[in-house]
Amino acid sequence: MTMETEIDNAALDLEKKRALLIRAAELLHRYGTPSHRLEGVMKRVSRSLGIEADFLYTPTSLFVSFQHEERRAQLMRVDAGPIELGKLAEFDEALERLERRQCTLDESAAEFRQIETAPHRFPEWLVAVSTAVASACATTFLGGGWAELAIAAMLGFLVHGLGLWLNWLAPGERLLEVLAAFGCAILSLLVSRFIFPLDDRVATLGSLIVLLPGLSVTIAMTELANRHLSSGVSRLAGAGVVFLTLAVGVALAWRLGASLRPAEVTATTLPALVKYVAVFIAPFCFIVLFQARIQDWLQICSVAWLGFLAADFSQQAYGAEWGAFLGASVIGLLSNIYARRYNRPSLIPQIPAILMLVPGSLGYLSVAAFIDRQGVQGVETAFTMSIVAVALAGGLITANVVCAPKRFL
Repeated sequence: MTMETEIDNAALDLEKKRALLIRAAELLHRYGTPSHRLEGVMKRVSRSLGIEADFLYTPTSLFVSFQHEERRAQLMRVDAGPIELGKLAEFDEALERLERRQCTLDESAAEFRQIETAPHRFPEWLVAVSTAVASACATTFLGGGWAELAIAAMLGFLVHGLGLWLNWLAPGERLLEVLAAFGCAILSLLVSRFIFPLDDRVATLGSLIVLLPGLSVTIAMTELANRHLSSGVSRLAGAGVVFLTLAVGVALAWRLGASLRPAEVTATTLPALVKYVAVFIAPFCFIVLFQARIQDWLQICSVAWLGFLAADFSQQAYGAEWGAFLGASVIGLLSNIYARRYNRPSLIPQIPAILMLVPGSLGYLSVAAFIDRQGVQGVETAFTMSIVAVALAGGLITANVVCAPKRFL
């Protein structure tokens, strides 16, 4: 083999490594990895391949700088897809094999493609049913009665169908939030006026619960706490836009249907048992929505149940802030124990569990109060949402200090 051939092979191998690292970063972003974790994982993987690289990630862009003889930088526009915990787990396993040199670069690239192109684990009808049930469960947490619960479930099912239709009709146009908010609000008004009395505001909020960016707010606060300012601010701004978009849709419906709203209706109080039945069912819905693997179901549900119970009991005793902090601490601690026990990403049980605590409904209620020209209530609710989000982020960070996971994810 000549010297020129060896140089060409080395250059080709280096290009393959760079391309593989860039693809790995893109897929980690797509499957819902926060910025501080993505950058840590990719730094470690690049070093295992003998390449020094720096990664800078925001919710809409990825910047990679390679430092091998000459510095090379690459900037990409990236858009996050829906979180898929099953694919995240499989991708983590593929990265681990790559780090340990248990497969070649070409084999890893092929495995990445296979994971990326694999179909969803659950059929669309089951995802639609899970969306409806999740909306019903959320309505019980919001103080709704049987009427609000039923209408929220029906509207949640329709929201999922609307999302599928819009994705087919105009992919990438971001129309779902405003159309879903308008449709759910106007249908709730019609039902409350002409079919049976209900609190249309609670029903509307319950039906839109899967669209509320409470998880994004919590992740943004965690990124800001970890000093990832660009990503945290960008994610927080994106969540704010979603809140405002939902509010615009609801406001249009309320203005158009102002004459339809009957006298104020108070939702009937449900038995306490119903709330705990909803707590039991909700994690299964999030498992389907986030496409988690069957072998992780028990761990995900256990973390979600224990975290919610810790938050609920501490909230009753010490207030919403302590409830959020202790609930997030329990979820973070149990997720990290899971990560150490199974050598898998702590995000797998953490994301569905933390979703049961996120303050998305508070953000919606804050904007709704401003729409009704109740400025003081809107400011108070927005401030409460911010404090709860910070408490959630603080709980997760505290859990990482008490029991750090073995892996970055």
